[in-house]
Amino acid sequence: MVRERAQARLPAPGRRDARRRRRRLRVPRERLGRPVHRRGAPRVRPRLGLVGPVPPLGHAALRRRRGRGHRIRPGGGVRRRDDRAARVRGGVRAARRRRRLDDHLRHVARRRRPVGPRAAPPVARRPRHPAPVREGRQHLMGMSEELAGVDAIGQAALVRAGEVSAAELTEAAIARIEAVDGRLNTVIHRRFDKARREVADGLPDGPFHGVPILLKDLGCEMAGEPSHSGNRLLRDLGHRATEDAELTRSIGRAGFAILGRTNVPEFGLVNTTEPVAYGPARNPWDTGRSTGGSSGGSAAAVAAGLVPIAQASDGGGSIRMPASNCGLFGLKPSRGRISPAPGGDNMEGHTTLGFVSRSVRDTAAALDLAAGYRAGDSTVAPHRPDSYLALAAADPEPLRVGLMDVPDVNGFPVDADVNAVVREAAGLLSDLGHRVEVSHPEAMTDPEFLDRWLHLLSPTVTAMFEDLEALAGRPLERGDAEEMAWWWRDRGAEIGAARHIANQDWRDRFRRRMASWWADGGFDVLLSPVLPTPATPLGYFDGEEGLRRSIRILCFTPQFNMVGQPAASVPFGFSGDGLPVGVQLAAAYGREDVLIRLAAQIERARPWARRRPAIFAG
Repeated sequence: MVRERAQARLPAPGRRDARRRRRRLRVPRERLGRPVHRRGAPRVRPRLGLVGPVPPLGHAALRRRRGRGHRIRPGGGVRRRDDRAARVRGGVRAARRRRRLDDHLRHVARRRRPVGPRAAPPVARRPRHPAPVREGRQHLMGMSEELAGVDAIGQAALVRAGEVSAAELTEAAIARIEAVDGRLNTVIHRRFDKARREVADGLPDGPFHGVPILLKDLGCEMAGEPSHSGNRLLRDLGHRATEDAELTRSIGRAGFAILGRTNVPEFGLVNTTEPVAYGPARNPWDTGRSTGGSSGGSAAAVAAGLVPIAQASDGGGSIRMPASNCGLFGLKPSRGRISPAPGGDNMEGHTTLGFVSRSVRDTAAALDLAAGYRAGDSTVAPHRPDSYLALAAADPEPLRVGLMDVPDVNGFPVDADVNAVVREAAGLLSDLGHRVEVSHPEAMTDPEFLDRWLHLLSPTVTAMFEDLEALAGRPLERGDAEEMAWWWRDRGAEIGAARHIANQDWRDRFRRRMASWWADGGFDVLLSPVLPTPATPLGYFDGEEGLRRSIRILCFTPQFNMVGQPAASVPFGFSGDGLPVGVQLAAAYGREDVLIRLAAQIERARPWARRRPAIFAG
């Protein structure tokens, strides 16, 4: 009957006209004599109910039915939209507009806003999503969660495009810290109100304009802000920095919004962030595990999505080890790449400033703004390209890569999961066209290394205790510092001047032995583990046995602090317990460009940014 009426009222010269008729009449294909292509259950919308069989309707009746919210379905019968759809101006198009608006509001971080004077955001039309950023908690948390997975360069691009403002980025990061950090304890000094004022007054128009960042509470000082280095005495004295570090100035000129300072182990002397002064920083992948040290607070904050990038430093693996434990990219630059001004080369030149981030390009761009010589620096690294960020966009030429595949280092066994991840990384590099050979510098496993390293660094801790006494105005008591720091101080006090000079001579010979593997052996990169184990449980380094473990576990990282070469931790795999495991890439002195290009190639071949820990602000 329906077919007869349709044919009587409309001509049907061709297939196209039949399709038009069918769309106009909403008549099923089988009732026009053609087979039906059914798309299955996904096509059936929820909240639609079967009303009855299709009556013999003409054009006017079909239009009236459709206008009241009915729709002819292919199986025969009429479906009526539920009450919600029927109330939206009586039709399908209004319901679709409503759904689009809902999606639009949920993804407000991607919404394009007019450049120039601020306009009232569209959410003002919906009372349940208040418009002002700091007045609407739901709106703010929705934006905050969307931004948690965006890297620093991506957030800066949103600001430049006018899609979000610097104030909104700041408020979103503050909301994430307040919502999540109570479970992680990464941000120990918060300067939220100061950051808001700085943003309102106008941040410098740098490449990271408006992007939130955190500074490590060890070095990289900021005038007027707390600087406690994880120490109880400095905390109780309320010690504050008197001037900005040169790196702090560079970060400010880049347009970053500095929100606070992160948790560190006392004086950065151990590979776990569990200071008595502030309590342990917890790993967002497993809160019973260590973040590593000494940049553990910075690494955990970035891994949990509180900020996209954080400042860090490395004196024996303090960027690379937390990056490995938390699933981040962490580059220790060459000695002299980033100026330590106004301070000197503390820790015998072993410490280097840097960053931890979720993407290689963030670290590359941050290195562009931070690198450079400052008047009075004792060391300047060679071979700086025009832009590390530009290099990250292109794959490197085929490289010769040495694989360090060892069952143990000086008696400390390498976990089977760790070695498996390193071998898997070697396989990927080979697939990418690089030449991988089992080889490493013989100096990497020198049994004298750890003792010599301790002998070089411990006198600097002894000198630091003298500075603390001068600051306190009294002799130090045992409770003013932790046992680990006292052990380092006492060891340094036993080393005389002649022995110290002999250790410096040994360091120079060690540096040449390491460099010869690159120069004479013709290798470009060394691939090795970062740590011999995945993230250790909290408390693993407590007591006398824990102190010995804290030294012996440094199998692969401090060698590059002693010689000054760049090295990076690249996220690659997971242990059997689901903990992230990074691999270390090391290059010749001054060749961060090689590491950045290779790490970026690995990132493109095996992306890691979408992996989320158990605690993530998004």
